[in-house]
Amino acid sequence: MPATDAISMADISTDLQNYAYDHREHIIQSVSQVGFDALPNSPIVALDSFVNFMPSSGEIVLTDLIVGDPLQPGGKDSFDPKNNVVKFKTRKAHVEPIKVDLKFAHTKILAMYNTYLGRVKTQKIDPMTYPYEQDVIDKILVSVKKHLRLGMWKGVKNVNDPTFLGLFDGWLKQITDTILNFPASINIVDINPITASNAIAELEKMKAVLPEEVRFSGEAVMILSTAHMDAYNANYRALYGALPYNTEFNKRYLDGSNIEMIVEQGVAAFNRPIITTRDNLVYLYDDENKQNNVDFDFQKRERSLAYLMDFFAGTGICATELIWVADAA
Repeated sequence: MPATDAISMADISTDLQNYAYDHREHIIQSVSQVGFDALPNSPIVALDSFVNFMPSSGEIVLTDLIVGDPLQPGGKDSFDPKNNVVKFKTRKAHVEPIKVDLKFAHTKILAMYNTYLGRVKTQKIDPMTYPYEQDVIDKILVSVKKHLRLGMWKGVKNVNDPTFLGLFDGWLKQITDTILNFPASINIVDINPITASNAIAELEKMKAVLPEEVRFSGEAVMILSTAHMDAYNANYRALYGALPYNTEFNKRYLDGSNIEMIVEQGVAAFNRPIITTRDNLVYLYDDENKQNNVDFDFQKRERSLAYLMDFFAGTGICATELIWVADAA
């Protein structure tokens, strides 16, 4: 590793460019694996535990099978199919192009490098296993994945919006559009605004309308904002006190069911609890498209370093019929 006073912007740029080129595939895959991040021992779970991660290079038709009563008396030598028992629900989804364009002044990059060297000298980092180039990219990827996850919920496709909100139509936009345009294709549950004094009763109204095969399947999840989860825990504490099995007041399942309660930061403004089945929500990513790109570019005249990244992603829903959403919260 070169001495601090000998390092130059060109040296750093060359190292970053080489690292980005050599690890391009891994970096893109890391973004595709945004759903693997979770906070241990909390209701913030890995996204891929309830979202279907699906590779796609363009538009895809999402199909789910909704089955009613398929049975009838036998003993007859004839094929007598029942009508309207098996229904295929199809929806289209596609990936959108996404980019990251960042610019770093050379003074900032050198300052970051010196900070990195300080961590190396105090033996907090082994430069052989965790080089400076990886440190820079990891910091960028943390923010990329954080905002991508928020966009999956809150996004509304808008090429003129230079933020994560304009990337693509997120799940909340798709749910809202269905409520407005196809209300018979989604389940709307009438509840009162959720507070710390009524959260249990109101969320149990949503549980009560579920078919038993959903309620007890182990495949249903309830998506809540942090505020609604806090209200549920506070209500539970007030009603039942410090029971031996509830000493931390961090409920993971809705009482009377095995519906996992999950907190997503992206639903805060939506303010409406959602119940759906696992893998009904879909995240699309393109892990093969040749237009995926990661690069660093050193601008000598501007004495700056640019970071460029291009990839593709999008969201979809297999069957809105398998979504139950509160009409008020």
